[in-house]
Parts: sequence; C-alpha cells; structure tokens
Amino acid sequence: MFIIEIAKLLKQLREERHISQRQLVEGISQRTTLSSFETNGTRIAFHLLEQYLDRMNITLDEFQFLLNQQKLTPKKELSQDLYNNYYHQNYEKVQQNLSYCLSLYEDTNDFYYYHLYAQYALVLENKNLFSLTDEEITDISNRLLSHFSTIENWGRFEYALFSNTLFHYDDDFIYTMIKSLDKKDAIASITDIHHKLKANAIFIFLKRGNYFYAKKLILHLEKKTTVEHMNSRLLIHYFKGILLVVDNQSEHGIQQINQVIGTFQYTGETSYADELSSFAAKFIN
Repeated sequence: MFIIEIAKLLKQLREERHISQRQLVEGISQRTTLSSFETNGTRIAFHLLEQYLDRMNITLDEFQFLLNQQKLTPKKELSQDLYNNYYHQNYEKVQQNLSYCLSLYEDTNDFYYYHLYAQYALVLENKNLFSLTDEEITDISNRLLSHFSTIENWGRFEYALFSNTLFHYDDDFIYTMIKSLDKKDAIASITDIHHKLKANAIFIFLKRGNYFYAKKLILHLEKKTTVEHMNSRLLIHYFKGILLVVDNQSEHGIQQINQVIGTFQYTGETSYADELSSFAAKFIN
C-alpha cells in the first residue's frame, strides 16, 4: 500500500509540473519503468526515485514531508497521540499508551516503540507521575545507551530521543555526546534539531549549576547560528542574561532576559514565554 502512495505522489508532482514521463526519465531509466511504477506500483530502485525527484527540483526531505502530510503512519499516529495527551496533562491516557508501546515493542522488536515508551516513562517518573523501579530505570538506561553507542550516524529519531531524555544523564556524558555530534550540524535536515539539542543541554547545565559547560555550549551555538536560526539566537541572548545574573550583573542580565521573553510574548508564544520566565526566576530571586 505504501509503495502505491509513493507512486501516486510522484505522478501528481510530475503532472503539476507539466513534465511527461519521457522527459522525466531521459538519461535515467526506461519510460516503461516509470510507467509501471506510476500505474501499478511496481518497485523501483531508490536511486531512480532520487533522480526523478532531482529532475523536478524536489528534495527527498520535501518529498517525505508531502508524503507524510497525505497520511500519518501508525507509528506517527501513536507518537502524536502520546504528545497530545502529555501536553494536555492526560497522564492516565499516557500511561495506557506506554503499556501499549511496550507490548508493541515486545511483539515487533521495533526500537521505535521502545523509544516512545522510554522517553515518556522517564519524563513522567522524573515528575513523580509514573512509578519505575530502580531495576526498570537501569534497564531503560542500558538499552538507550546501547542504542546511542551502536548507531554511528544519528538521524532525527536519535536526536529527539537523546534531547528528550537529557535530564537522565550526567553532565560529562551530555557534553561529550554533543561534541561528538557536531560534525552532523552541517546536514541541513539535522541543523535545527541539533541546535535544539544544544539549547536543551544548556538549560540542563544552568539548572544544575554547571556554568562552565553552559558557557562552552553557548559559544558553540553562537558560532553555528545565522539569521535563519532566530529562535536559537534569542535563546543565546536569554542564556547570556542568566549568566550575567549569576555573575552579579543582575540589572543588565534581567534586561536581556526580559527582552527575549517580551519578544516571544509579542509573537504569540505566550506559553513558552511563561516557561522562560519561570526558569529565569530561579536565578533572579
């Protein structure tokens, strides 16, 4: 079924651009290869799909985005359901979903389901909303660490999992992992989530009073951000404000913090502005 959806989308994109099958396949494949794919969903090699898309000036990321918009996969539906229930504080439903994730993992051995279970179980346990034994926490830790150390080339899946469970690891491990991932920051599809990972780590270091690591990551993030990463730039300004307060330059620091919070309020991100205000209050009061 999924291959049919890919074929339908490719045909739709081709026809929207008024490109004939013959024009699209020229120098790439036989026309019958494309015709069979579009009509019957006959499997084609990945490199052919990549070349077809390139000829239409469509990236793989854009194609995947368009494909996902047409229909959520069962995995994405489960992930979205967990996210919505968590942020609407429907924790009983989240716990039910966690049991379902664990059973799916046991049935399929698909780590995606375990990653959903692990990150929400740890987050809820950290908030005293879910009970895990020491043995269960150790088991989760060992499985996650094994996954992180086994996968050399991280994708968004690994970045999201690590970023959402940072609070579970010690400072040295967090900093070392992030530094080892810096080479991936050059990949366009990874840049934003890499910046988010660094920002989340800075929050963790500031909360724990590890200002040395916080300052180092702020410098790293500052070097990597451009005008296209305005959210990260605002957070850098915010982090620097907190460090000024820590260094007994409260007046200037509070001014910087309030500038950032005011910007988020002005753009309608009031909930996030409130979170930043609450976090900053721990250092100001």
